[in-house]
Amino acid sequence: MNNSVKFAAITLAIGSVFAASSSQAALVTYVETANAPSHCQAFTPGVSNTIRNRVVGSENIGTPIAVACAYQKPFSATSTAPTRVELWFSNNTTAAFTVNCTLLTGWQGATGAVAVNKSVSVPASSNSATFIAYTAADTPSTTDTDLGFDQVGVNCTLPTGAVINDSYVSYQDENGV
Repeated sequence: MNNSVKFAAITLAIGSVFAASSSQAALVTYVETANAPSHCQAFTPGVSNTIRNRVVGSENIGTPIAVACAYQKPFSATSTAPTRVELWFSNNTTAAFTVNCTLLTGWQGATGAVAVNKSVSVPASSNSATFIAYTAADTPSTTDTDLGFDQVGVNCTLPTGAVINDSYVSYQDENGV
């Protein structure tokens, strides 16, 4: 076997190793995190809006008010739709209360869009100790591994003294290895 044939064979062998390793990039979980003011805003603008945005959270200082939290994540040919959305709450009052939230996926008119209602009791004078999480297990399909759409958001009704502290959206994508 001459050297050029050996060199060609070695080049093909090395090339196939690199091709095989790049085609085996693993899916890993990524988490986008932010304090509530980054993603959440009150439904009602103007003087009737009693949400006070702080660096560490959004607090309702008035009567119960609805807020909408919309999330974003990178979009690629290899990324999944969000696999988990999580919101953390505090209570700045001396009485426990319940926060009611609804996860919404998709866009207006989307076939297969999902709405999931959840509630959480937040203890009196708590400091970011309570959360609501939405996962594929909350969707109607038993085969879902994610929330079904890249577009996800959560509407919550915040009682007086409720604070949305921080929120997280998780998804999977290739690790590029």
